Amino acid sequence: MENKILLDIKGLKTYFHTFKGVVKAVDDVSFTLREGEILGIVGESGSGKSVTSFSILKLVEEPGVVKADHIMFGDKDLSHASERDMTKIRGKDISMVFQDPMTSLNPLYTIQRQMEEVLILHEPQMNAAQRRARCLELLSSVGIPNPEERLKEYPNQFSGGMRQRVIIAIALATNPKLLIADEPTTALDVTIQEQILKLMRKLVKEHNTALILITHDLAVVSQMVDRINVMYCGKLVETGTTQDIISYNAHPYTEGLLNSIPKLWEDRDRLDYIPGMVPNMFELPEGCYFAPRCKYCQEICLHKQPEMKRVGPDHMAACHFPLVKDKTGKEEGK
Repeated sequence: MENKILLDIKGLKTYFHTFKGVVKAVDDVSFTLREGEILGIVGESGSGKSVTSFSILKLVEEPGVVKADHIMFGDKDLSHASERDMTKIRGKDISMVFQDPMTSLNPLYTIQRQMEEVLILHEPQMNAAQRRARCLELLSSVGIPNPEERLKEYPNQFSGGMRQRVIIAIALATNPKLLIADEPTTALDVTIQEQILKLMRKLVKEHNTALILITHDLAVVSQMVDRINVMYCGKLVETGTTQDIISYNAHPYTEGLLNSIPKLWEDRDRLDYIPGMVPNMFELPEGCYFAPRCKYCQEICLHKQPEMKRVGPDHMAACHFPLVKDKTGKEEGK
C-alpha cells in the first residue's frame, strides 16, 4: 500500500519581473511527493530547482512573484497561506537545509543556543532541561561525538562536515513531515559528501520524513532517492522512478546529463558533454528550450513547446520524440 500524498503541486509559476523583462524561473511545474518518499530535483545552474523549493516555503522575495493552481501540503494550500501561517509551518512541519554550512550558522552564538531557537519557537511546552536533552539527542543522532561538550562550542570550532551535521540536526529537531535539502554537500569534500548523504537517508527513513534533495549531480541522487525530477530552464522535462530516469531516460537532456558523468571503467581521452550553453532566460527559444543543444532536434522542436507525455507507467517526459530504450538502457533501433 502506497503512502498518502504529502505534497501536491500543480501549475507552480515563479516569475521575476525586471527592467529587462520577465524571467520565468519556474514555469508551470507540477509534481507530487508521498509521505516518507525521497525525491531528487536535478538540473544545471539556472534550471529553477532551488527557486522551486523557495517557492514552496514562500521565501521568494521581490521582484519575484509566486503563483500556483495549488500547493497542497496535507490539507493546507500553501499558495494561499499568510506569512503568519507560514511562520508556523517553516521549521516545524517543513524544514530546510541550505547549501553552505560555513554561513548557515551564526558565529556569535553557541551550538546549543542555535539548536534551542527552533524548539523555543515551535515547542514552547518544553522547559530548559527538556530542550537541552533534545539537543544532546539530536547531536548524537547525527554522529557528533561528545555532544555535552560540543553544545557549548561555537561554529568556528567545527569542520564543514560537522557544521552540516549540526544543521541537519536543527532541521530535524521538530520531527518535520518534509525536509528540503538544497545542494547540502556542495562545499564539502567527496568523502564527507557521501557520509552526509547516507546520514540524511538514514534519518529520514527512520522518522518517515519526506525529503526533497536538490542537486546538479545525477550520480549523487541515483544512489539515494526514490524518484527524480529533471528541470531545464524553469521547466520540468522528465519525471519518474530512479530506475526509469537512470536506465530508461526518455528526454535528450537527461541522457546528456547521464553521459557527462565520468565512468571509471571506460578508457577514453575525452569526456562527454552537452554542447552549447543554457539559453538566456530573457531570450528563450520559441519551441523546446533544449532544441538548440539537442542532437535529435527536428523542425517541430524549433517552433512548438513539447507537453508532458507518458512514456511508462510512472514515467513522463516533455519531448516531441521521447527516446525509447530497451531493457539494457540502449535506444531501440540505434
